[in-house]
Amino acid sequence: MGRLDGKVAAITGAASGIGREIARTFFREGASVVLVDLNESKLEEAYEELKQQDASRVHKVKADVRSSKDVDMFVQETVNRFGRIDVLVNCAGILKQVLLQDLDDETWDESLKVMLYGVFYGVRAAARQMISQGQGGCIINISSVGSMVPLTDSIHYCVAKSGVNMLTKAAAVALGKHKIRVNAIAPGET
Repeated sequence: MGRLDGKVAAITGAASGIGREIARTFFREGASVVLVDLNESKLEEAYEELKQQDASRVHKVKADVRSSKDVDMFVQETVNRFGRIDVLVNCAGILKQVLLQDLDDETWDESLKVMLYGVFYGVRAAARQMISQGQGGCIINISSVGSMVPLTDSIHYCVAKSGVNMLTKAAAVALGKHKIRVNAIAPGET
């Protein structure tokens, strides 16, 4: 028996990198997982890998975390497929290395939309569902060591991840009374 037997987890950024490893680990530990990503071909690869092991415990949703409608949709699809959501991992992210003086508005905006707005939309959608379920839950936001240590070629990334840290703290305080834990993990360079 795994540590996550019977749990239902949705993971954004699940098609590659840290998100894919989190999905594999949760699946191996017994959770039913919903893989969420915008990259359709990599999402299909990740889905097929887990489907071969147990098709009844894996589902995929193509969604863009920059869209609150897409985020609401994947949370609803999680509930439709598995009956509830117990865990949300906000892992979708992008990193474009650009010096401050060369940083354009588009890169700045996209970084904040994916890594800060996307996390907010996920926290909000999962919290609404978890509160309605009345059994608590767990929200894990993937931050970065870059939220605490300035990266001179990725200021936009550092700002977005710093925002994730404060969002996580504020959400933890706000949602604690509903037995919803909200935490952040800040990995180093991968």
